[in-house]
Amino acid sequence: MFITFCIFAYNEEMYLPELLKCLRRQDYPHENIEVLLIDSMSGDNTKGMMERFALLNKEDIPDMGFRNVKVCSNPGVTQPCAWNVALDNYSGEALLRVDAHSEIPNDFIRKNVEKLEAGEYVCGGPRPVITKSRSGMSKTLLMAETSVFGAGIAPYRRRHNSSKPKYVTSLFHAAFRREVFDKVGRYNENLIRTEDNDMNYRIRKAGFKLAYYDDIISYQVIRPTLFGSIKQKYGNGYWVARTLFVNPKCIRPFHLAPLAFLITVVSTFMMYRITKSEYARKMLMLVCKSYGGMALVMSLSAMIKNKKDFNLTTLLLPFLFCAMHTAYGLGSAVGIVKGFLERK
Repeated sequence: MFITFCIFAYNEEMYLPELLKCLRRQDYPHENIEVLLIDSMSGDNTKGMMERFALLNKEDIPDMGFRNVKVCSNPGVTQPCAWNVALDNYSGEALLRVDAHSEIPNDFIRKNVEKLEAGEYVCGGPRPVITKSRSGMSKTLLMAETSVFGAGIAPYRRRHNSSKPKYVTSLFHAAFRREVFDKVGRYNENLIRTEDNDMNYRIRKAGFKLAYYDDIISYQVIRPTLFGSIKQKYGNGYWVARTLFVNPKCIRPFHLAPLAFLITVVSTFMMYRITKSEYARKMLMLVCKSYGGMALVMSLSAMIKNKKDFNLTTLLLPFLFCAMHTAYGLGSAVGIVKGFLERK
């Protein structure tokens, strides 16, 4: 099978070189791989790295030899715009895309192709997160991102320990046969963070299945700073809420859990401040203690699971969970308000 391997990147000069090394080490025949590198108007040296990779492919280098390496620009900057640039430019029988801040094993492309050639139309697997930083805070952020409490229950976040495929509602770093996009169409460029939610829903509605395989694994490198993590959570929450006004059926209840948490805390606090009643005080304490207890239990679980990475900042894990949920919930609240205002 002739497959297009696609990378989207925006200011990823720190992470792109490692992913390109992973690509060169792939054990699937390079002559059957087209590489599509899409730069989203980066301000650093990302595009220069892509262009050098394309030039290297024209030389007689043992671990290169790809059928084609194409560098494209994404003037729309956003992920859905990058997807549509990819759909306009790829030549393969299938398209396989990964984030620039990712790493893949040597067999990643081959295993995806094997599943597609066996009859799947869309396939993927677990995408655990990793960190390249050695700082204590980065290790604590990794604990939060690997916890169900901090990262959610999406199926691609963890292994299912099965040799058989599991058909799921969402995949990350997935491979798609050309027939899928021919039938479903392009990405919605109005959805900045949730374009995949929308596309996965439309793919399922078109009659295709999303096949999850445990042996197709890729890794995503997390943001190494607390500010970067909180900013990401806020953006995720915001776009989940905005998607409710575009395609609400692609949003699952768990996507709105942080918003429900924030509303519960704020409403019980306001009730107590206004009424000063004992009932309102007890309700507020119940909510706070319930969340605090859950955060503490999940933090202890994460610490035990990752005890080799324990450091002083790990003690902040319960507060980090709270900050992540609050940022996500606040983003959702702002998104809903803006959605209603734009409808008027």
